[in-house]
Amino acid sequence: MHQSAIAVLAMDPFFIPRCLRTIEKELLETIRSISVAISVCFRGVGEQKHQDELTNIIKMRQGCTSRHDRVHQWVEAVITPGLASSQPMTLAAMMMGFPVGGALADDNADPTGYLDVDPTDIDLEDLREELRPRLRQTFEGWAALASSFNSGRMALVGIYDKLVELMPFMRASDAVDEMISR
Repeated sequence: MHQSAIAVLAMDPFFIPRCLRTIEKELLETIRSISVAISVCFRGVGEQKHQDELTNIIKMRQGCTSRHDRVHQWVEAVITPGLASSQPMTLAAMMMGFPVGGALADDNADPTGYLDVDPTDIDLEDLREELRPRLRQTFEGWAALASSFNSGRMALVGIYDKLVELMPFMRASDAVDEMISR
């Protein structure tokens, strides 16, 4: 609804500068939300040694076997410990910001210990769907709205620079693909 309201306001040239500021603010907020969600699953991504390794990986030729191996090792190094053995409901709770970190610290503990939710309960499916963050759709909507303005395209370049600054792994599509597959 917010995107639609901004699109309607932008029909009046007087409001275009304000609309662009709002679009930039919303895009940055969405990028920060995506970054937080990623840092839950890939806790080590912000560590300097992993950022240095990523810089070295990016310098390598795309598609070579050694780069693929190093990307795989990099993702292994940055992934949150215990994440691979977690249940889907726990991962969803982590992405939504519920406190489940203590359950992951103990290997013998049930990772859904903090959640009193049956993942197979179909009565809660509507609630899950309602609360699921749609960060991709939000980002794409704001980006499409920005690109509909001539000056919005320049704003998108600045947003991209901030995105890469906040999440440098976005420069390496193979690293992103590996992270998604995990």
